[in-house]
Amino acid sequence: MVKYKGIDTYRYLLGDKFNNVLPVKTVVQAFAAGMHFLPGTAASRSGELMVYGKKWSIIFNASTPEDPYIWLFPYAIMNYAKYSLDYNNKSEIPYKRRSLMFYVACYFRLLCNIYYRIGVTQEIVPVQIKKGQYQKVFDNEEINIKILDLVDSVLRFFMKDGLIKDIIKKKYGQDEITNFMKSEVETNENVRTRLDEIINDFLIENPTLIKKLESLFD
Repeated sequence: MVKYKGIDTYRYLLGDKFNNVLPVKTVVQAFAAGMHFLPGTAASRSGELMVYGKKWSIIFNASTPEDPYIWLFPYAIMNYAKYSLDYNNKSEIPYKRRSLMFYVACYFRLLCNIYYRIGVTQEIVPVQIKKGQYQKVFDNEEINIKILDLVDSVLRFFMKDGLIKDIIKKKYGQDEITNFMKSEVETNENVRTRLDEIINDFLIENPTLIKKLESLFD
């Protein structure tokens, strides 16, 4: 039997036990969350991403990336968050049990924000970033781990933010984040704006990381 060897460069994201096989549905979910900021759809309404679903044409159209790396990267981030940062249903931290795809979405939103700051791109649109530009970060374990940890901090701060807690309490009840994750993070402009403000604040507080990432493109 032929075994897939995989790419050792990304073992730090995928783990030693990864069998080098990517489940199609999960790959599409991670891609939708990371590249199109559809974490609620990816996590709770994945049927909309499948053939003839409501969001099918957003994911699969003439501009959909064909390069497999662009599909691998969101999946790898999802895998790392799930197994290394405890974004899974066994986590002792309540919000982490409901926000795996949101983490993926925030990672690419934050990374593209950095790209915009250092002049790599003129738009903060993950799906428009080229493979080689992503590889600069994904091939550098040290820098990418710092970004992954920073995103974890962003989410922790986001979930404690007064505006976010107020929205959750008024709309869904105290500490009820399931429905919040299903819809608000995609549809509520105030929520997205607050997320971007928090990301911006964290980036301002981490100039060394920005400089290190900028050096990758010198």
